[in-house]
Amino acid sequence: MTALPKFAAALALISALGADPLHAIGAETEVKPPKDHYHKGCGIWPRMRCPGADLRGLDLSTRNLAGADLRGADLRGADLSLANLAGANLDGADLSGANLSKVNAPATSFKGARFVGANLEHARLMRSDFRDADFTRANMEVARGMYAWFVGAKFIETNLQEAKFNSANFAKATMRDTVLRFTIFPGAFFEGCTGCPEGW
Repeated sequence: MTALPKFAAALALISALGADPLHAIGAETEVKPPKDHYHKGCGIWPRMRCPGADLRGLDLSTRNLAGADLRGADLRGADLSLANLAGANLDGADLSGANLSKVNAPATSFKGARFVGANLEHARLMRSDFRDADFTRANMEVARGMYAWFVGAKFIETNLQEAKFNSANFAKATMRDTVLRFTIFPGAFFEGCTGCPEGW
């Protein structure tokens, strides 16, 4: 058999197996991100720019969203467990009912964000800005918020059991009916805070 019939036979076999013959032999093809990297025209990747995006209920678990611009985004009920939000901007975002367990969010901005009923268990929130954020009925058990800013934040019926807030700023914050079992606040700042623990 000559070379040309052998080549044609190989192409026929590849096609029969359901493969793209041109791709199989190394032809140039356009590479696009998988479809699940987009949601309503919003690219889901580091430094994404989607302020005000509707991402309700979206599975973003384990995604790398470092440096993302999600200001004012609707993330109600979204799954951000184990996601990387380091250095991202979520000012004014609504994360009510969202799952942020084990999220990595150091040096992240959450000014005015809503975490009503959200799960932040084991979240890493060091040096992040939560000014005027609402943590009503949120679960922050074993969260780490060292050096974070919670100025004016609301902790109503919030579970802070075993959380660590070394040198955090709670000025003008509000705590009411909050679970503080084994929670630590060494070096924390409480001036003007309503209901904050004393003796730290």
